[in-house]
Amino acid sequence: MSTLGRNHMSADEDFSFKKHAATFDRHINNSIRGIDHLRADCVSLSQYFIQKNSTVLDIGCSTGALLRSVRDAYQNRYTSVQYVGLDIETAFRKHWSTTRRGNVRFEIADARTFKGYGKISVVYSLFTLQFLLEKDRVPLVRKIYKRLLPGGALILSEKVLAKNAKIQDMLSGAYYDFKRKASTEKAILDKEKSIRDQMHLWTEHKLFQMLLAAGFEPDNTQLFWRNHLFVGIIAWKQGSYRK
Repeated sequence: MSTLGRNHMSADEDFSFKKHAATFDRHINNSIRGIDHLRADCVSLSQYFIQKNSTVLDIGCSTGALLRSVRDAYQNRYTSVQYVGLDIETAFRKHWSTTRRGNVRFEIADARTFKGYGKISVVYSLFTLQFLLEKDRVPLVRKIYKRLLPGGALILSEKVLAKNAKIQDMLSGAYYDFKRKASTEKAILDKEKSIRDQMHLWTEHKLFQMLLAAGFEPDNTQLFWRNHLFVGIIAWKQGSYRK
């Protein structure tokens, strides 16, 4: 989850990232039910796509927790892999020192203009695209697709809009019931107001259309996780890969 695409915001407006950087992982755990299972699935799915002499990239890496988990899970099997985390929020730097090591690095960078993609076997984008301007999403995912090695994968998650207003109301109500267990009504409303003009959601169908427009084949895209109005999708690039 990232501030990617929100670098036009002032520091005072930056509610959900900079102001929560110190306790960000706890904040997100209290905001998205089941996100620990999503992260675990991301780690598990990666084993089918990580390739030797490649890069694993996390766009909007925040604290670097996911990248650290993936590296720890596969370091002994893939010693030649490089792990790179990108985020534009400088407040997350304080977390990176505990994860940074020889084959793990972090950069303050915008994925849209980042030049160091290299040979990528896995890309993560967890709750990041929703903060981008809509016109920038397909170009970024197309760039990722082109940089992926054959057999590589993009693993993404997003908050989505429901198919109709009734389902939207029901799932939003269930979501707010969950959030009330760890937060006050005022805090929930304040965050909603703060993030309203920063987050532009798509339907699940439109996310899949984005992947097809970027170059992924229809049969190579799959929903793998869902909780309330949050989804996880994997898309892999056709071709054989190097284990």
